[in-house]
Amino acid sequence: MKKRRNTTLPKKSEFKPVEILDAANPLEIDLDAQNPRFAPDQRGKSQREIIEILLEQHNLNEIAESICAGGFVPLDPFIAIREPGALVMVEGNRRLAVIKLFLDAKLTPPRYAREWDEYRSKIAPDALDAMRQIKLGIYADRHALQLVSYIGYRHVTGIKEWDTEQRAAYAAGLIEDPSADWTYQRVADVMGSKAAYVEKLYIAHRICEQALQLDIAGADQMRDKFGILLRLIQASNVRSFLGVAVPGDPEKSGNPVTKPQRDFEDFVRWTFGTEAHKKILEDSRDITRYGQILASEESVRYLRASKEPSFDRAYEKSGGRREGLVENLYAAEVRLEEAVALVREYREDKNVINGVKRCANYMAQILSYFPSVQKEEGLSVTDVTTSRE
Repeated sequence: MKKRRNTTLPKKSEFKPVEILDAANPLEIDLDAQNPRFAPDQRGKSQREIIEILLEQHNLNEIAESICAGGFVPLDPFIAIREPGALVMVEGNRRLAVIKLFLDAKLTPPRYAREWDEYRSKIAPDALDAMRQIKLGIYADRHALQLVSYIGYRHVTGIKEWDTEQRAAYAAGLIEDPSADWTYQRVADVMGSKAAYVEKLYIAHRICEQALQLDIAGADQMRDKFGILLRLIQASNVRSFLGVAVPGDPEKSGNPVTKPQRDFEDFVRWTFGTEAHKKILEDSRDITRYGQILASEESVRYLRASKEPSFDRAYEKSGGRREGLVENLYAAEVRLEEAVALVREYREDKNVINGVKRCANYMAQILSYFPSVQKEEGLSVTDVTTSRE
């Protein structure tokens, strides 16, 4: 039987590397090609490609400007792991990339050359000398429990928080580690979260991976809006449309979408858009209404048949306008019930009188459509003069 890695969580005081190098050469340390900050299609890139990704998307400029202004002060730890033939930085990649760019101009992508030549001209000689050797903590591998716990504490619950997609990638890395038995609860303990939330993160992550594997148009846009996807899959109507279950077992969520690929493609196109099609879900506050649309066969037929479908039109076809009217009438009923207890006390108040007149006018307009209600309640609104459209 294969031995499983221990997943008993250490205390924060036990987040200690197994080896420390007091004077490591940063030019001899690799940047992490599996950095959770990276999108799935950015992982596994070359060292030069990683530098370009970090320059484009992860704001190395703020670190460079800080060093130029205040010198090189390594307050935060640098942490690496040993891989065959290489030391790989797993904590401090942005800082390492900046150091590499300061120390070796040849690593600078051509379109950033002028900008980084200027940074190199500003840095003080003693700051440049200070970064030629760095103190480095080393763990045996990226799945060492002390390292996993430290990164979880620092980037999920600590001061250097990742965004939602990065948290999901981190959780997935643990869950899919074949050498350890990482349950949702264990990952939640590391992340300072709850098992149910970790499961939603993992399912959303796997939906993105599944879309990329199927080459579904709009998969990149969906991944870029990961937070919205995470909110969507919490809606039962959305999960039902995609055939996504929440089984409590990561082994059952490898390919979460079980409905036909056409449904998956439609969902991604309508929700996130593609290069050829505009999304219909423009406002994330409409997620509940969107779930109602996906639950309506008539609305789905409309979305599939229309070249330029409208969210509002689809919602109308789902019965949304009727439900909205019922909700509004119920809200009015509750407010009027509250007002009844107070109107006698303030019946001489001019503002109250005007408010009652407005309510009476609106109620008369509504009752004019319901003669049976008028008869039943012994009312008459035949003198209503407000025109109806």
